[in-house]
Amino acid sequence: MPSLKLLLKPSLMGETTEHAIYVRMTLEIPMIKKDEIVLQHILSRGPVKTMQYTSDDIQIKDPFGTVPVYSRDPTRNRRNFFLERDLVPGQLTIEYKAVPWNPTEASPCGPQIALERDGGGLTAAGMGFILQPAVDTSMDVSIEWDLTSTPPGTRAVCTLGEGLSVFAKIKPATLDECFFAVGPLHSYLQGETGGDFGIYWLENPPFDAVALGRRMELLFPKMSTFFNDENTLYRIFIRRNVQKCVSGRGLHRGFVFAWTSIVPRDEDETEEFLTHETVHNWPRLGFSAGGPTPEELADGWFNEGIAEYYSLFLPFRFGIFSEQELIRRLNIRISGYYTNPDRGVKNKDVQDLFWKGGHVNRIPYQRGFMYFMNLAYQLKKANARSLDELILQMVGLRNQEKPHGIAVWLSLLERELGPGALTEYHSMSDAVPIILSPDCLRVVENLNWTLQRQDQEEFYLGFPEDSLYTESPVVKELDPNSRAAAAGLQEGDRITPQHSFFVVAERWGNEFSLLVKRGSQGGGREELKTISWLPRSWEKVESYQFFKA
Repeated sequence: MPSLKLLLKPSLMGETTEHAIYVRMTLEIPMIKKDEIVLQHILSRGPVKTMQYTSDDIQIKDPFGTVPVYSRDPTRNRRNFFLERDLVPGQLTIEYKAVPWNPTEASPCGPQIALERDGGGLTAAGMGFILQPAVDTSMDVSIEWDLTSTPPGTRAVCTLGEGLSVFAKIKPATLDECFFAVGPLHSYLQGETGGDFGIYWLENPPFDAVALGRRMELLFPKMSTFFNDENTLYRIFIRRNVQKCVSGRGLHRGFVFAWTSIVPRDEDETEEFLTHETVHNWPRLGFSAGGPTPEELADGWFNEGIAEYYSLFLPFRFGIFSEQELIRRLNIRISGYYTNPDRGVKNKDVQDLFWKGGHVNRIPYQRGFMYFMNLAYQLKKANARSLDELILQMVGLRNQEKPHGIAVWLSLLERELGPGALTEYHSMSDAVPIILSPDCLRVVENLNWTLQRQDQEEFYLGFPEDSLYTESPVVKELDPNSRAAAAGLQEGDRITPQHSFFVVAERWGNEFSLLVKRGSQGGGREELKTISWLPRSWEKVESYQFFKA
């Protein structure tokens, strides 16, 4: 059986600008012929780039000596490395150096994958700095850390385990979805426990990470039981972003999320976010037997929607949320769906627009959530199998590595609800508004709440949102009749990064705060002014909320 030994040697002794990880891969493989792929490299995810290794960055040797390679990029975000001569069966060594990138406050926000400096250490997802052997079978994989070039007290951990040596039987591609951290690590549980659950960080975040760890330690086993998962491995990584970014990324048996000192996240939102990300461990839309279809590549509505659904209903069922707390959170999501100014963007167009500002990146969460709310009701009313049962069947197919793509999902629905289920799916994909039944909560969860129409103002900043993301952001094209203008915002105000995130401001009733600079360019005194307003239009759009029956 092929095997892989991954030796990671971080260099953390000098200035932080000199920090790096030296990687040595020892691969036991059968023969690979000239012009076949030996290594694969992910180049980017969204706006975030990985190491961008070239053939000159990699040293490969087999028993006969140095092996020259060349590369080609089959897509804009993937690079393949090919052999210039045949390899004999046996041991292959691959060496290269990973250097962290240098983000600034103006750097784009994206998935948490890149190798970054953090609190005297380094963190990254595997895809951010580890080349992937072109082997699509399970291997005996060992991950070893050489900490001889790090200060005393340095700890190392990856998703698969803590300590200097970790062993697993996995496909090489799984390493892409693992997270790695090295440095003066803090953790809950404290110290190297050798256990399967842990939460890790380098620089202390502006929230109580230990308390958060305790709550997640209680929640995760309950979720595992619900999804019929006996694997207790789960690790959460927290890292600081220099830029204004608090995104997260689901990983193999865990996830990573970021915080920033520019605009801290509140604890309620952080816990909600963690619960959502934890659900990603189980239900995910996969691919069809023949490979991914265009619909399956636009899978955010399923993956994010079902995570939103269970991140609310499971804590309620487990007794973690009260009934009133559930309703509050449901109403926030329903309001967000109907008042999103980009709600007309179709599923097929979401991915290209996801990281380009505005509110398109909320569509998979909001639309998918409403889809599953409606579907749970329809299944219950039809005396069919429940949404829980269908999702657990999809999770089972994923665990067995069987096809679990959109064709499988729609066939399950058609069996339960008939051809109308396909029509509803296509309507959802085409951005047709979803209207929930007034008694949906009573039917699905036996809760005495009624959904009633309550029109609400659409999200509207008052000036083009692109102005927030330019190199020197300035308020331009301010609507003089907007709430922003009424609150005192002026054309030409210089925008600082200290403004709240849309994901917070989108919540019904929340204000948007902007710290702006005014004056002093060419004379006069510069002023700093904080301006807050309700980021809504004056006119209302169709919306709904739950009220006690």
